[in-house]
Amino acid sequence: MRSLTEQLCDAFKRSGWSVAELLTKSGLDIERSSLDRKLKGELRLNVDEAQALANALGVTLVWMPGEAA
Repeated sequence: MRSLTEQLCDAFKRSGWSVAELLTKSGLDIERSSLDRKLKGELRLNVDEAQALANALGVTLVWMPGEAA
């Protein structure tokens, strides 16, 4: 199963948006550079952030309980 980060990164690429656009649409209160690093898997993405990004991108995330995000 694909990780949350992989699922979000794929949806982000399909969107054609910039990181700044995704940040605005998601309503997250983080730095643009932090979001970029989270999408690349360089920083840990928490569940609330993942859900906000998924909502902005119009996708449903799939993961198994106990699986590392």
